[in-house]
Order: sequence, then structure tokens, then C-alpha cells
Amino acid sequence: MPSPITTIHLSFGLVTVPVEVYSATDSAASVSFVRIHTRDVGRLRNQPVCSREGTAVPPHEVGRGYRTSRGIVPLSDQDLEALPLPTLRTFAIRAFVDRADVDPLSVGHGYYLVPDGTVAAKPFRLLRDAMEKRQLVGLGKVALYGRETLAMIRPFGERGMALHELRWPHQIRPMAGLLPRRQPTVDGDELAAAEELMDSYGPLPDDLRDPLREQLDELAAAKLAVREPHYRGARHRTRRGPHGRPPRQRATSTPGPRRSTPGRAPRASCEETARLSRERHRTVWSAPGAREGRGPAR
Repeated sequence: MPSPITTIHLSFGLVTVPVEVYSATDSAASVSFVRIHTRDVGRLRNQPVCSREGTAVPPHEVGRGYRTSRGIVPLSDQDLEALPLPTLRTFAIRAFVDRADVDPLSVGHGYYLVPDGTVAAKPFRLLRDAMEKRQLVGLGKVALYGRETLAMIRPFGERGMALHELRWPHQIRPMAGLLPRRQPTVDGDELAAAEELMDSYGPLPDDLRDPLREQLDELAAAKLAVREPHYRGARHRTRRGPHGRPPRQRATSTPGPRRSTPGRAPRASCEETARLSRERHRTVWSAPGAREGRGPAR
């Protein structure tokens, strides 16, 4: 069973609900590559190096610092815990808004919220069911990993809740200047056709998977077994030429006689051309003076 990241309190009016915070996503499940030494396939390590001493620093000597205009100020865990942040251990709900009012661009990392103890189970369920009935989410601030951030809580599943970090408004870049100045016009028939096409789509399939990860696993297994990879659902691809067309196939049948043009001597075959070239080569180098190093006769 995974361990909680931290424990916070949900402040809802006069009710305070202690909850445990668990990470809802697994970064290790995503596709990632490691840097290796191509000579011996050894993995390259990133070691912290002191900029002053130029030597590697052990983990127990690695700390955190805050950069200022006058330099870097070291900060300890005790310094951060002593900060007078009301959100350090508490998520105070500031407002309840409709789910559609939250811009998906502002939604960040997600966490699971679990009631901390049997006493917290009932107020946890009460808050969750009330938001589920009204289709609302709670907005507030919370401090995670030593920094304060906007956050949102919402019902998740049948009995749980989820917490999402929200980006500050200044972290969302404006869209001004990205769209073309001259906008195209869309008539009613075109809009109706687009809506009809949208209605033809079915629901999202349940068997969502990551094909890139599956193909990389198969490629790695094939390399270890010294065999060709067999990808799931892959079709045979036709080899293409430089311009996207299939390569021209050479004729395997014996070609017929060439047509001769009136008034022009027929072309010699490949064997006849090679024989004439060999005879010319012998004739040139057998001339007087050719073997004394003066080259062939001109």
C-alpha cells in the first residue's frame, strides 16, 4: 500500500476534516529513456557537483536555497515549517463553483484524498456528497512540497475525493496574436453537417492503452531474444520510394528484340559491348611504348 505524501485538514465552515494525500498519477508508467554509454551500454548518472569545489556532493549534504538579488540564502526544513502560512497544513475552502467554470488549462497534478481515521469519515462523506449533488467543486489554497498553490477538490468515484493543483492566473499565457486576423465565415448548413458528424461518434472505448509503450516493450524483448519484433495489430507496410511511390519493379521476363530505327545501326548487347571494350584495352596496352611506363599510345 502506498504511503501518503502528507496530511492536511479540509476547512469547511466550522468543520475540519483531516485527510491523507496520495499521489494519483504514476510517472514511472510513462514512456521514458535513460542516457547510456554507447560503447558498453553503461547507464550515465547525474551526480550533484559543487560549483565552488568542483567535486561530487553526497546526498546527506544536499540542501535547498532561495535565490535572491544578493545571492543564495540556505533554508532548512525547520525554516519552512516555521513560515506563518495558514495553508501549510490546511486547505481552507474559499468558494464553491461549477465544474465548467474551471479552465482545464489551469488544472495541474492530481491527488487522492482519504479520510484520516474513522472520526473523519462522516464529515468527509458529508462534504463529498453535498458537492456531488450540487455538481460543484471547492476552490482554495494549500501548501504542498513547501510552496503554496491554488487547488481544487472535487468528488471522485463513488466514495472518494480528488485534489488538483491549479496554476496561478499569471502562469497561463494569453492567446492574443496566435489566431489569424481574418476569420473564416461558417454558414448554418456547414455547422449542421459538423454537428451530425459529431453525433456519429460513439463513446470513448474502455480499452485505452499506450501503443508506444507496448511497441517499445516488444522492441526491447526482440532485441534481447535476437529476433524480429512482432507488433500488435501492425500491418505490413509497403516499401516506398523517395517520392512516396512504390519502387519500380524490374521485369523478370526475357525482353523481346529491340526495334531498330531505319537508317541507324542496331545497338550492341551488353556482352558485345564488354567484348569490344576488352579488345580495345588489349590493343591499346600492347602498342609500342606502353610497357615502358610512357602510358598507352595516343
